[in-house]
Amino acid sequence: MKMKKITLSSLFIAMAVTGCSGDAANEANFKEVLQAYYDSQVEPATCIAGGLKFPYEEKKTMGWNIGGTSIEDKLAALADAGLIEKVGNNYNLSKTGEEYHNDSKGFCYGRIQVTQVTNFTEPNTMQGYTVSRVNYDLSVSDRPEWSENGKITETYNLTKAGLKGGYGNTEPKHAMMLIKTNKGWITEKEM
Repeated sequence: MKMKKITLSSLFIAMAVTGCSGDAANEANFKEVLQAYYDSQVEPATCIAGGLKFPYEEKKTMGWNIGGTSIEDKLAALADAGLIEKVGNNYNLSKTGEEYHNDSKGFCYGRIQVTQVTNFTEPNTMQGYTVSRVNYDLSVSDRPEWSENGKITETYNLTKAGLKGGYGNTEPKHAMMLIKTNKGWITEKEM
């Protein structure tokens, strides 16, 4: 049987994800557990314009909507932010656009940053587990300048923090259940 080598960095990440920083129910420990969870995710914080493939050929019958905003408005916002350029009847990726474009997800950027734990419930027992509901705020680190362009934020409904807004919320609040284990607190998504 072949044994896999465990590197020191992977051991550190595993310890961070399991929330071994402490058993105390407090804002600092909960923020650390939440941040470790988000740090373990490989996906970028935000992606926009995922349904568009480039080069994109302008069609005379444009005018259809994707998610309530016309395709013309979406392309105009991307062009205004410097992500695409119109050449003849085609929209091509600009140099900046090439850097941030993913064929399946669109233009992606940033990492999730837990900025603060706003409050949490006192730990309680539920179905044999000690749990606490934690409310917290997020922002996006490594946010590129183009993502703060006014047309981009309006057209793609981005919050001030750089995340996708939803259903009229300008800064969606976040909440997650944390569960106490023999190794410390972990998120409900890791259970």
